[in-house]
Amino acid sequence: MRNLCSQGTGEEHPGAVADSVTFTQASAPARVERALLALLVLGKLFVALVTWGISTGFDRGPYLEMVRSIRGLDLPPVDELFYSYHPPLCFLLTRGIMLTGLGAARAAQVHSFLAVFASFLVARHVMKSLGLLRSFPGLLLLYGSFSMPIVIGLSWGVEMESTVLLCFILVLQASVACFFPVARAQDGPTRVRLRFLWLGVCLALGLYTKFTCLLFLAVPVLCLIASWAVAQRPLREVARASGRLAGSFALTGLLAAPFYGVHYYAETGTFLPGNVEKFGQPGLAANRDEVDRDLEGVLWRLLTVNVPDLRGRHDSINDNWYGSFWFQLWRRDPSMGYPPDPEGRNASPPRVRSIGDFYLGNLRWFLVGGWLLFVVTVFRRRMTVLEGLGLVLLVFGVVLVVAQLAFALNTPKWDWQPLKAKYIIPAVFTVVYGLAYTATLGEALPPGSRVQRALALVVVALLALFVGVNHFAVVY
Repeated sequence: MRNLCSQGTGEEHPGAVADSVTFTQASAPARVERALLALLVLGKLFVALVTWGISTGFDRGPYLEMVRSIRGLDLPPVDELFYSYHPPLCFLLTRGIMLTGLGAARAAQVHSFLAVFASFLVARHVMKSLGLLRSFPGLLLLYGSFSMPIVIGLSWGVEMESTVLLCFILVLQASVACFFPVARAQDGPTRVRLRFLWLGVCLALGLYTKFTCLLFLAVPVLCLIASWAVAQRPLREVARASGRLAGSFALTGLLAAPFYGVHYYAETGTFLPGNVEKFGQPGLAANRDEVDRDLEGVLWRLLTVNVPDLRGRHDSINDNWYGSFWFQLWRRDPSMGYPPDPEGRNASPPRVRSIGDFYLGNLRWFLVGGWLLFVVTVFRRRMTVLEGLGLVLLVFGVVLVVAQLAFALNTPKWDWQPLKAKYIIPAVFTVVYGLAYTATLGEALPPGSRVQRALALVVVALLALFVGVNHFAVVY
């Protein structure tokens, strides 16, 4: 325990800023991060092994139907299948994996595993480039996020959201590389241009994955604002960066416009079609009438947190945001396409459900406390890199929630569960950041003191327990 806290040196990156990469002016030894890395990798492989061949996921049937309907690069008409309105990248990637001889369901499972694992590797690179990889809040954010039960579930389900998660992480990595001063230290003009080109490509990949990724355009804007707050950059430099960002957006439009114009607008007369008007009519008109008549009442039902105790519930609450989002972060919802397979391996045993219930009932207070601490702190001192990243995650999380609520009000098809947590999967990082930021309370302790070292040991032990239990118990 004596060496668990070491003085932060900024060795992870030549431009690292000491006060932004430390927890009580200290950072974890490299062996601690490597041990967590080994534990998480083994956990991911274990989950892949024990869930191999189990086909799960909300709308897994329509997903596999879409994959099987693709011939080469020929796509079915937009309104032909339940999932044919989605952009094609997910289905094409699964189809490519099928060339190895795997069936559609198992190829989709491999696709999900690779997407989540690649997301982790890119996120680890982001944390390292920011000098946060060995800080205790950074460890909590990285390893906590990718050990969240819902993320573990994405890694073995037939899901589009695993690829959405990867697109978000790629956009975040490109945005951080373009704007954050630590990550872009010692860059030459050519490398700067390449970074902005890469950002445009990443945004376009998102638009070829799912319409939700249109919201990812906010990420580089938020990173630009956060970088100004962290480094106090002169307005002339901010204006120059804004011009380059506009060029990235233009490149994204050039890459996405031909497909959206030919495949969507030419066929449907809109760039963002949906399937609810064709497939979701039963009950939709009545629910829309209720929204028109009593918008305040519907909003109250959506937003109130005065709901029954979520612990011990069989499933989530379809027309309540907290009762749906918070439940599905920690517990697998049986109504979301998870019937037991013939061997019964897919039914969560009571001990696994009890772990999720423990998270449901206890971690929300740490989340609220962490974000309150963040808000108080950022107004009392110059923003650090850790807090700049938090600003991006907090504001973008709010954007995602508002967009989801707007979608639910426009499409109040409650039996389709429009408030599913996986629809705004990047908000996982917003949640975990709030939990992780509580570790900065250690800044009030004397550097190198026995209490500080004890706190560091507790943080690492709890994080390792969270990573190990969630993976090896397959808590989703």
